[in-house]
Amino acid sequence: MTRNESFDDVLNMLLLEEPAPTDEALARWSERYPQYRENLAEFFAAWAMQETETGPEPDTDEDRIVQQSVNHAMEILRRQGRLTPAEAVESLKPNDQLVLTAVWVLGGRGYAVTIAEKVSEMQGKRALLGSIHISLDRLERRALVLSRKADPVSEPEHEHRRYFTVTMAGARALAHAKQTSAELARFLPDFA
Repeated sequence: MTRNESFDDVLNMLLLEEPAPTDEALARWSERYPQYRENLAEFFAAWAMQETETGPEPDTDEDRIVQQSVNHAMEILRRQGRLTPAEAVESLKPNDQLVLTAVWVLGGRGYAVTIAEKVSEMQGKRALLGSIHISLDRLERRALVLSRKADPVSEPEHEHRRYFTVTMAGARALAHAKQTSAELARFLPDFA
């Protein structure tokens, strides 16, 4: 140990090593750092006074605090409508299931035409663009997908294009659909 530490450095080390302000601890630290003997004595006296005024640190029930925090966060999500009870997940029409699956597979980069192409690929026959638009509108009204307009700066030639992503509620509906449809499960192997 070097003897050139500042008093703040000494206090930092002391507080890391000593659980309480005992006379033995004061003697050890005064012997290690004789140049700070008076400062250490004042610090230990103030520390001891603080301990008697506030008492020992109370035991913290960390598990209870964590559980309360989780419950509070879940309640906020419920109030915001971001959680849907399992019994509230409605079945989707087969075409809506395919469209929702295509939106998921395209990962937020899908717009009506690419979604129609993906649905056509999944069905093995050509999907009608009009039926894709109807499904997307229905899914968006039910808050299962969100749309965003193309960025006019990076895609000025596609300024009217809308890209779609699956919401949390949409992911739940998709999980339910995957459980009930072997055809969808084939296109969602990595979907939980």
